[in-house]
Amino acid sequence: MTTEIPDPDDVTEAQLADHLEGRPIRYSPDEVCSRCDSKNTLRMKYEGADWDDLADETFEERERIRFIAVYEEQPWLPGLEWEVRGLFHERHPHQSQEEIATVGVAQAMGTATLVRAEEATTVYHSPEDEYAYDDEFVLADVSLEWYSSSNEGEDRTPSESEETVIAQGIGDRPDWPKEENEWRKELIRAHEDTDN
Repeated sequence: MTTEIPDPDDVTEAQLADHLEGRPIRYSPDEVCSRCDSKNTLRMKYEGADWDDLADETFEERERIRFIAVYEEQPWLPGLEWEVRGLFHERHPHQSQEEIATVGVAQAMGTATLVRAEEATTVYHSPEDEYAYDDEFVLADVSLEWYSSSNEGEDRTPSESEETVIAQGIGDRPDWPKEENEWRKELIRAHEDTDN
């Protein structure tokens, strides 16, 4: 684990993996599987699914997970410029580097094993974070699948009409792979068919 913040346009996968080693998942926007969370929300909205019928969004100790890390110039806490934004169960399909790489965004996809802080060989907290919890999950055995500098990829800024479609929940989610978007469309179509 390195405390020096890797340059978003001049970092090796090994350096970035080392930097993310020991990162508590409580620094992520959600401490659950982002994909399960989104799919469960859709199932409740369109199928009226009960809590007991939903997929478990939580992670287990020693579970191998997939994550997305994105570089932020102005992090919410110092030392977290490389923000782990998305956490996913490994079973979910995922997009390739070519599908995600975006001009102006330095990002990486990797895998890690979740361990309790008290069992980790390394734990990294922001210098301004006064709290540490022995039982919190941290990333261990971090391995990157790919890294994309801000100079790579395409301009993926949605047009005004695409933003409207996404906001209304009727278009494809750009952060989901094709098969997951197909599942989403079928779920919405089935609901519309039962309403008519």
